[in-house]
Amino acid sequence: MDPRPTRDGVDGFIADLGDFELKAWREGPSVLYDLDILDGSRAGTSIRTGVSIHELGSWPAVPAHWLHFEAGTQFSQQGSTDTNDALPGYIRHSWDTSFWLPTEHPGQLWIAHVRSVIAKVI
Repeated sequence: MDPRPTRDGVDGFIADLGDFELKAWREGPSVLYDLDILDGSRAGTSIRTGVSIHELGSWPAVPAHWLHFEAGTQFSQQGSTDTNDALPGYIRHSWDTSFWLPTEHPGQLWIAHVRSVIAKVI
């Protein structure tokens, strides 16, 4: 892959996911995208997830903390949840990104982070 162009914020996040053929779009206060679940009890299915536009102001230096899922999405383990800054019918879940390396492509790091979370969907 060619070096990542300089880009940031919401548009940078969307473009960074697009570098890995993941189509993301703005919807209300969120950026949403569909991602295939590769591991866990729902492997082989797709799930819609997203993040708040407000959390992408410092992308890619600071990744979003809260992941948005449709209400009713259950996990084998989970942290805090609430509906702040989420679309109607969505709930946001607290998931830490503990491995953010500025030397790696942020889109690739983000997809790996979300895949580790969605492997816990039951």
